[in-house]
Amino acid sequence: MHSTMATWVGAIIDGARPAELRAAALRHHIVVDAGDAPCLLVQAELRLGSLGPPPFAKAISEELGCTVLAFALQTTASVEDIEHWQSGRLVRKLLYSGDEDGWIAQEGQAQAWESSYFFADDEGTDEGSNEGAGEGKSWPHNLADEISDEDIARYTRAREARDASSIMDLLSGGSPWAIERLCRYFGVDPKRPGAVYQPPTNWKPRILVAAVVVFLVAMFLLGALSKA
Repeated sequence: MHSTMATWVGAIIDGARPAELRAAALRHHIVVDAGDAPCLLVQAELRLGSLGPPPFAKAISEELGCTVLAFALQTTASVEDIEHWQSGRLVRKLLYSGDEDGWIAQEGQAQAWESSYFFADDEGTDEGSNEGAGEGKSWPHNLADEISDEDIARYTRAREARDASSIMDLLSGGSPWAIERLCRYFGVDPKRPGAVYQPPTNWKPRILVAAVVVFLVAMFLLGALSKA
């Protein structure tokens, strides 16, 4: 994954036994290239109609009793969708939509990985260089450039506590940096996925198109025969 990619769909699988994970992967259209790593980053192939979090997340987390963080990101539409599945149970869901003014879904309890997901170590708001950022730090990517002193204070308190729950109204989504930090939190390289998910082909649209074509051809032939 590169920061310039417009769409990024995948999942992080953590806590599964490697042998069991490989067996489950085959059943769920996942090709594993990595060795027996404790955590696996799965890159999903992009297909029309398969742009949400990968559907295997719930099943694999339930079958293997492990953690699966499924995600879907569309930077051009400013949309970001995160699902945290634990042993088949959805324990956290975050959904951001730029067109709908922010985080439109915040389900479940905040999780430990959110401290890295929302706050980067090399970002800050202290007075200094780079438009209000601290020395050697850049202004947070998920924070607006023009905000009040009161909101900066709110952000600072939340950052010190590593808890974003009180400032979700200030934070934006839809960029790859948070997902990249999420990957590093779990110890996987965002640019080197260890597996690829290949969604099964959906034949229904193709069958529908073929049926329409056959119908039109039949009507054309019927019309031609009636004039003969």
